[in-house]
Amino acid sequence: MSKLIVALVAASMLSACAEDKVIGPEGDIDGGKVIDSGVIADGGPPVDAPPGTPPCSMTGVWIAAQVTFSTALGAQQKAVNWYYHDITQTGDDFTITKSLDCGFRVTGTTTVTLKEPTMEALAKRSSSVGRKGTFKPSASGNTCDFTLGRAYSLRGANMATFLTSQWMVGDPDKALTSFPALPGNAAAGMEDWDNDGKEGFTLVTGLGERYVAQRDWASYAGTVPQQSLMFGGPELVVTWDGQEAVSQQTAALLRTGSTPTNPGRVYFARVDNELTVVTGANAELETCKNVQRLVLAKFPNP
Repeated sequence: MSKLIVALVAASMLSACAEDKVIGPEGDIDGGKVIDSGVIADGGPPVDAPPGTPPCSMTGVWIAAQVTFSTALGAQQKAVNWYYHDITQTGDDFTITKSLDCGFRVTGTTTVTLKEPTMEALAKRSSSVGRKGTFKPSASGNTCDFTLGRAYSLRGANMATFLTSQWMVGDPDKALTSFPALPGNAAAGMEDWDNDGKEGFTLVTGLGERYVAQRDWASYAGTVPQQSLMFGGPELVVTWDGQEAVSQQTAALLRTGSTPTNPGRVYFARVDNELTVVTGANAELETCKNVQRLVLAKFPNP
């Protein structure tokens, strides 16, 4: 296999993170092409909260864009995950009470996207509900110290066997190597989450589809301006790790993986009155489409 092919394949790997297109290989939103995503990476100003808002408060509805990187044979791949979090804060401590994992896109030597059924399957299995963090005034008096504890995610495999029997929200952190090895086929516990007739979780790449099971974790820490409704970038550091198993139903040239590169970064925006949270049929998928649109509007190039 050539180094170029290996590098191309590796872009679809570990983190199930992604970059900045909404839904599907074409990356269209309502027929319009999506541009690269991000906003405060260049040190642009945060959005200030109204007067009277506590200096460091996460209470409200938030969207987030998590940016991570991986390498394959010296080539860097950029990934962006999109999230919805409903958060309640008491004192210096906050808890995520509702959450959706709204998909991802990877860019670099190739592009990796999700089909709608795949994203819907992911949105219905968020592992962030109950996740806790702290947001409190720093010693300087004009910034807030932010932390969000580690959460583990699983895709394309039996939840009980490969995640929740080993770790649940609130449990101590543990190395991924201490979990049962991820399954490489249905007999071992790989599951067709998106009901496309293929084992595992389907990733659409420029060279074809990959069928995988993935497990990873991420945590956040940093310092941001007080009374901000939109903040993030290099000052909010993402630390992460990930694993992947690839089904034999995947073409041989697409079975190569990549290695996580730390640190990443994350962006938050409070969107209480801007985000439409859909109820009823296809609620998670349709809400996630709205999340992606808002993320792209607020963070055009993270």
